[in-house]
Amino acid sequence: ASGEINSTVDDADAVLRRLKEEYSDGELLELDGVSFEYADWWFNVRPSNTEPLLRLVLEARTPELMAEKKALLLRYLGTPV
Repeated sequence: ASGEINSTVDDADAVLRRLKEEYSDGELLELDGVSFEYADWWFNVRPSNTEPLLRLVLEARTPELMAEKKALLLRYLGTPV
C-alpha cells in the first residue's frame, strides 16, 4: 500500500476527468472521488475538502507493480507535497 500521497493541483475536476478517460478499462467506482479496480492493483483519487489537493492511495500485489503504477499516476497528479 502506498499510504496517502497528496499533490497540489489547479483544477481537480479536470484531473479526475482525465483519469476517467485514461483508466476507463478498469472498474470505476465514484463513491469518494474516483476509484479504479484491476485484477492486481487499485487506486483512489479524491479531492481534499479543505485544500487544493488531490489525495492518492493505491495498492498492488507487489512492491514493483505499486511503484510502476504510482509513477504513472503522478504524471497526472504532479509532484507530491
